[in-house]
Amino acid sequence: MFKRKTYLLGGILLVMLLAAACSSGVETVVQAPQQPVAAAQPAPAAAAADPKPAASRPGSALGRGQTIPATAAPDSGASGEVQYGGIAVIAHRGDPVQAWDPTRTTTVTVVHPAGSIWDNGNLVRTCLEDVYQRCPGLATEWEVNDDFTEWTFKIRDGVFWHDGTPFTVEDAKFWFDLSFFPPEGRQMTRHRAKLTNPKSIEILKDGRLKITLVDSSPNWVVFLGQPFLHMAAHPRHLTQPEIDKGNVNVAPIELGLVGLGPYTFKEHKKGSFISVRRFDKYWDKDSDGRQLPYLDGIDFPIIPDMDSMAAAFRVGRLDGGIRGNFLLPELKERIEKAYPNDVWFIGDGRPGYRTVGFNVLKEGPWQDVRVRKAISMWIDRQAGSNATRPGGEPRGLFHPDSPWANPDFRTWPGFDPANKQRDRAEAKRLMAEAGYPNGFKASFLCRSVNWVPECEFFAEQLRTLGVDVTIDMRGIADYEQAGCAGDYDLRIGGGGISAPFPESAYDPTSSVDINPCATVRHQDTKIDDFFKELFRTTSYERRLEIARELERYLVLDQAYLVTSWTQVYWQPFRKYVHGVLGPGEEPCNYCAYSTVWMNK
Repeated sequence: MFKRKTYLLGGILLVMLLAAACSSGVETVVQAPQQPVAAAQPAPAAAAADPKPAASRPGSALGRGQTIPATAAPDSGASGEVQYGGIAVIAHRGDPVQAWDPTRTTTVTVVHPAGSIWDNGNLVRTCLEDVYQRCPGLATEWEVNDDFTEWTFKIRDGVFWHDGTPFTVEDAKFWFDLSFFPPEGRQMTRHRAKLTNPKSIEILKDGRLKITLVDSSPNWVVFLGQPFLHMAAHPRHLTQPEIDKGNVNVAPIELGLVGLGPYTFKEHKKGSFISVRRFDKYWDKDSDGRQLPYLDGIDFPIIPDMDSMAAAFRVGRLDGGIRGNFLLPELKERIEKAYPNDVWFIGDGRPGYRTVGFNVLKEGPWQDVRVRKAISMWIDRQAGSNATRPGGEPRGLFHPDSPWANPDFRTWPGFDPANKQRDRAEAKRLMAEAGYPNGFKASFLCRSVNWVPECEFFAEQLRTLGVDVTIDMRGIADYEQAGCAGDYDLRIGGGGISAPFPESAYDPTSSVDINPCATVRHQDTKIDDFFKELFRTTSYERRLEIARELERYLVLDQAYLVTSWTQVYWQPFRKYVHGVLGPGEEPCNYCAYSTVWMNK
């Protein structure tokens, strides 16, 4: 058995290090030599050097891997001792949907304010020092067997729910059971595809939690630490009695939003604001042993419109801007001009993006690969970036800077702006060859809130190809229900695929048997086989091959989904706000705001 206290995001365990750890019996912190950013912990002496220089690593830019020390925020020009107290005012983009239940949705609209209530992560979480590592959370340590099928966790003592009830190993088991072995009639959890396929969940005699997987998965703890997997959203002592009464779909909002995070829920006034306040019994401390969180609380005024948010920020109503919406360059410039020496931003260069997925299981043109390829070739990705979120560039399944991306993807049909005329001629030829020279009708499932610009751009692009598109615009809850039910021809999807590890593509691209809520709806088991091998292998070279084969197969050979372009993201803060941690590849990293403090 090998004990882990920190595990790199996407890190591959080196056989030589594992053997050494086994023979010596000492604790190790394993660093993957291919990891694209520097580790917060020192690497073992046997580990090879990172193959890419720091300047070229994905994540070297602020907001993509860098963290912000609790004593000073980059670009703020301020430093000093941490100050306790104060209510921060940080804008939020909308009312939480799906009854605040993260097992039903992973949208930032829920996770941004709820991160402060439930905390970021699960038994393990994204390290505060580095978004590319996993650190202890509700588990203080873990072990894994030789074939990476049995993961055993020691549950942290001294953790309390917001109503004062102690958190126990039974609570941890309850969440996994709820996700993977739910009571009959309970809505399928969004976590299932993200955490692969546990075989059993059991409590050992010594009080540890043992999770046995069906297949070997050396990187399983990576999935477990994703910031939107909030175990603390369903307290066993409140949820189980409701299930016993027949309320199998009981949601957090029905139970008072009782969590384990740094802040307790105070109030939600629909369309107006959300308030949380400091939880004095929160378990975590900073690196100097000081109790977290520093703030007395946070108010989240609900401001869906970015122009309104920018105006509110300029007149001093906000301490921080919206997480998960895209501040266009002109709005960023207005804020900088209004407060030239009193504002800083995180998230510059976040690789967010949208995809368009086809319902290949629906009778009609989507079952013809020629139609799917034609649409992918036709879409002008660079024009889409210029029209919707300026500053981006065409991207494939993975971010252009990711080591997993095919080096030649920019030359693929549809991705090189210089060859757009040639690609569009070929797209017309393929449509005619498939029997649709004059196009066809299609419904396009889109999501309201901040996805409207991309929906409208994609729809107009398709119309110029001859596809008579009707946009089916829905709110978040209805959108997700329709997507899971397959009630669409094609649909827009969020990025969901980040640079650090290729397994992040599992949830949005796996077959319908694995995840009926995936962005693309298909029954191609070859894609699932790619992931099965990814989960098992510990060879970085082979992982590179698999990831690039997967990208080529999904995007180029089968064109199951249309990838779009990178998107530039900024979240503004006033100079007196410190300790905000950059989100990195996931917009909800560090949404707990436990390390934030102010000296205004």
